[in-house]
Amino acid sequence: MSVSIRFPALFADRIDGVTGVEVSATTVKDALQALDVRFPALRTLLFRANGELNPVIVIFLNDERLPHNQLHCSIQAGDEIQIVPAIEGG
Repeated sequence: MSVSIRFPALFADRIDGVTGVEVSATTVKDALQALDVRFPALRTLLFRANGELNPVIVIFLNDERLPHNQLHCSIQAGDEIQIVPAIEGG
């Protein structure tokens, strides 16, 4: 099933301006891994060396923030995943 992944300019700058893609996946984690396979230049932005999601990345599934421990949740055709870098403040 096909889901949309949208991501910020920081990602797009590394992959010739692409701001979103369609991937086939059954979970959010599968979708992120499919993105990684298609665009290896995003790997260090998305994942830590141990394969865990980078803690500064926030994932939204259909406009709802998804905790990192829920990346194995099922997704449906037509769902949209949005990747957003966390904003640091002080």
